[in-house]
Amino acid sequence: MSFIKRDDAYKCVKDVLGSEFSSGTKYIALTALLDAVKFRWLSLPNDFKEEIKQYINIFIDNYIENNGEQSHISEANLILVEIAKYDFPERWPSFLSDLLQMSHKSQNHCKNVFSILSTLADEVEECFENSLTSVRSQEMKEELEKYIDSIINLIQETFETNNTSLIQSSLATLGRLVTYLNPEVLLQSSLLNELLTKYLLNSDLCVAVIG
Repeated sequence: MSFIKRDDAYKCVKDVLGSEFSSGTKYIALTALLDAVKFRWLSLPNDFKEEIKQYINIFIDNYIENNGEQSHISEANLILVEIAKYDFPERWPSFLSDLLQMSHKSQNHCKNVFSILSTLADEVEECFENSLTSVRSQEMKEELEKYIDSIINLIQETFETNNTSLIQSSLATLGRLVTYLNPEVLLQSSLLNELLTKYLLNSDLCVAVIG
């Protein structure tokens, strides 16, 4: 575990995650990469950055398929969001389309995509309140708006499942998006009617709808 103390520990992440190291060591490796993205991303080599984008997507996909530890998936989700804050959409135009594609692989994949979208929406909203990053957050907000129809369609698809946890996740994501997206999007879709007729009478889901 001596690599953890190294200044370039983030470079060892792929080797650590692909080995027989303990769960705790793998989590620390992911944390090292998260810190590198937060504080060094702009200075990292472009080829390394592209490699990390691809690797983290694959890592999340594989971990979900193989019922990997949720703490590892959650940390990888944060890495994706932090990268998106720097590179989306200009240097990572496929970020959202890749997520939406992944969401259709399984219900667990879909639930995780909603988790990522919720975190991203929170980050955009927080940035929008900071004048130093208002231009950057506006760019991300405008790009998110381009995908809102696809996201709403995905939310509505979850209504056809019997997976209460998945539906709660989708509704929680919707709650975060409507705080800064044009309300006409909701009024022009069938989503609002479904919310009123299906879920406001369901005690398990009502909090997610109005929260």
